[in-house]
Amino acid sequence: MRVTGGKTDIWMVNAVSVLLFPLIFILFNTAFKPSPIPLLHSSALIAGTAGLMMVEYNFYVNGIISNGYLVYAILEIFFLVWWICIFIATVLHRINTKKNHS
Repeated sequence: MRVTGGKTDIWMVNAVSVLLFPLIFILFNTAFKPSPIPLLHSSALIAGTAGLMMVEYNFYVNGIISNGYLVYAILEIFFLVWWICIFIATVLHRINTKKNHS
């Protein structure tokens, strides 16, 4: 709690933890799959990362959470770009595969 500050709304921490579980499950499932990953997985990771980043930034700007979460939001930008690149690479791979089989 030194980095993220004291917790006054424990129910919110628990709710967010439960909501993040599917995203974490997809992340670990995708990490051990051969390339290319399913588009649904990369789409979910892009949406989850973007959503979490926007929530953390919004709460930081409104003074609800501490500076530590701003660091998380900045790091999530890199993850977001990474997942978008993986999504684009997967789409291009599928297009090229279809062209080669035609």
